[in-house]
Amino acid sequence: MKFEVKRVINTSSFDKIFKDEKFSLQDLTSRVESFIPKSSFPYLSEDNFRLIENWRSVSIAIGNGYHLILKGSEARSPDLLNCYEEVFSKKNVVGAPSLSDHFVLKEHKIPLLLESEEACEEYDKSLAVFEDYSKNHNEIPKLPIPLCVLEYSDDIWKNQSGFLKVLKDDHGIAIEDTPCSIFAYIYKGYPNRLKHWKMYGEAKNVSREEWSKTQEEFFDIKDTLNSYFQNFIRLSDLGWILAPVGQEHIGYALKSQNLTLDGGFVDLGNAYKIDKISKNAKIDFINSIYYLSESITHLMVPSGRMTKEFENTLVSNFVIRTLSKNWGERQSPLAKVFGEYFESEVDSFQESLNSLIGNYIKEDFEIIL
Repeated sequence: MKFEVKRVINTSSFDKIFKDEKFSLQDLTSRVESFIPKSSFPYLSEDNFRLIENWRSVSIAIGNGYHLILKGSEARSPDLLNCYEEVFSKKNVVGAPSLSDHFVLKEHKIPLLLESEEACEEYDKSLAVFEDYSKNHNEIPKLPIPLCVLEYSDDIWKNQSGFLKVLKDDHGIAIEDTPCSIFAYIYKGYPNRLKHWKMYGEAKNVSREEWSKTQEEFFDIKDTLNSYFQNFIRLSDLGWILAPVGQEHIGYALKSQNLTLDGGFVDLGNAYKIDKISKNAKIDFINSIYYLSESITHLMVPSGRMTKEFENTLVSNFVIRTLSKNWGERQSPLAKVFGEYFESEVDSFQESLNSLIGNYIKEDFEIIL
């Protein structure tokens, strides 16, 4: 299998980032080139796995707590057609679109594949965010560290003729005319997503006591929340906006499927950096805070224990109060926007908020910024 290298991290940058690790850029790139996922369905193998509903990515353990994440390797999967027919093409609810329809019509993406244009855009954006963060904070953040984008040659499709046919029959997509790639990035930590925790609560309909007990077995909620807030404030201070209005279909880093349970943000494809505050930037920033609040609700409140509106209202006030306390007197442009829009809300619903989470999280968050 031949690839065209569309993007690859600079060797000196790679060596600087991983100076304390025994990683080789050449070895990891070769591993991307040779990797064949065991399945397009969720699976767990010796050193690699696909998480539930991570249809376009697999994770490979590479040592010292790091994972190599591959988006788009599914083109080499032995059961690509089977996955499409069993999961993507079926309509599970009367009147609801299939998962395949959702990808094509709402997200404007090819089901189960990663187009080269999207791969390169996500690589470029992830690299810009990572470099900006690293330049200002002397640590490896819980953010994607982009490795490479490798574009498939045409011979990748010779073993996927059945999949190509259903794509053309169902959606009129001629995949041979659409370059596809693998986007590989490194993540420091375990890539389990907040959405998986949310799905657990929905499936089990657990009490708060069960919720808290199970949570303690898998992760430390204080560490996770601390990392979410720290990432959000630091990136905002650098001018990065993570959830621009109208681009939810592309994927927000602040949605539960893109927040890791150890406090990281992934999928930075539609983040953008501002040089000065505009009306649109203010709206996008406020939108980002509300999406952060919505996701934190999934972390803190067992699904179905109270109305969604009540959950979101109370947790939003917790988020606003925590951001306000930890932003303090910082003078970045977005910190000023936060003060303008939200400081008046910090004390609102405080009594109700305490009744919701007072016994759940007993301390305010002191975030090291």
